[in-house]
Amino acid sequence: MPLPDGRTCLTVAFVVGTYAEMLQAAQPYIDQPNIMFAVTPSIDLHWPTALERRRQVVGYGEMVKWTDPVRQLIRQGMVVHSGETMLAEHMQRAVAVRSQNSIALSSQRSPGPIELARCAVWATALASKPKAQGKPAFGIAS
Repeated sequence: MPLPDGRTCLTVAFVVGTYAEMLQAAQPYIDQPNIMFAVTPSIDLHWPTALERRRQVVGYGEMVKWTDPVRQLIRQGMVVHSGETMLAEHMQRAVAVRSQNSIALSSQRSPGPIELARCAVWATALASKPKAQGKPAFGIAS
């Protein structure tokens, strides 16, 4: 979540093992219309049609695009987390490798699970994106 001072705070809302459990655990967030969901392609296949406008699909392409910028934000102290041990462990063991002229987190090179680290990259990138100001745009034809 974005903080008032411009930093981004990461927190783990829930950890589940199945799609059905995820939908049940996400229900409090589904009921809040201002919350967007970042979902992987495998989840997107089954994503409820009623929530289609409130989701963004994230995958390996976004991981390659966002790992380095997020790493820089972390180094600058612009990203904090709320202290969950599991998130800290996943972040510490995540190994970044060169991929497509950039870097990405590699589950094959990392010595254990890094799912939360990958989610942290996606969440940080999406939460730290500048928001549109909603200013009107005009086009003039002469």
